Amino acid sequence: MTLAINSSTGYSGSTASVSLTLSTTVANCIIGVAYADNGYPNTGSITDTAGLTYTFRAAANGGGSQPIEFYYAKASSILTGNVITINYSSSTFVDACAFAISGANFTTPFDSNVGLPYTASSGTVTGVSTTNANDMLLSFYRQSSNSSPTVGSGFTSIYNPAGEYFIAQYQIVSSTQSGLSVGIGGGTTNTDANGGIVDAIQQAASTFNPAWALGSNRVFAGGPH
Repeated sequence: MTLAINSSTGYSGSTASVSLTLSTTVANCIIGVAYADNGYPNTGSITDTAGLTYTFRAAANGGGSQPIEFYYAKASSILTGNVITINYSSSTFVDACAFAISGANFTTPFDSNVGLPYTASSGTVTGVSTTNANDMLLSFYRQSSNSSPTVGSGFTSIYNPAGEYFIAQYQIVSSTQSGLSVGIGGGTTNTDANGGIVDAIQQAASTFNPAWALGSNRVFAGGPH
């Protein structure tokens, strides 16, 4: 199975408790949650109705008031109407998205390059390198004054709410990356970034069996069967 965004959802608005409902069509998905807020801390770990465990992966901060964070979980079963909740100590403005990645290495989902995940407190995330050829690059940006960022070259949107200063995007690559600059577009572009994160999910190893290619013409000892 190749890497793909199996499903995604998002929320933008003022609240003390974000609820994101996510379903999947296949098992063994990697669930990602990325969010930016206006400075109120998350009061506890992210929870959901499926009982998954969310692990912190990265954070970036453009000056202390508007952090952006990325968490992930592993869903070994198909999810149906799974409600993911992020709680805050007080009502705050939040941009948040949840998404499911199929076709990833379920045991070791992230590319092993020692630099990953890459972050920047301002401007473009640069110097991104990967170890594996077949990866999905993930990129999350929070903007300071550019309210309508657009996807960077070669990337596809995961969540990009109009006028909300936030973008989550991905790109599937088939060769190792070295010193890559992962940018966005729109307005004042990357010089306006108030925090950025770039990470890489690696594709599951192939389970191809050469015998399968023989199909109905395979021959066993003693002649055709």
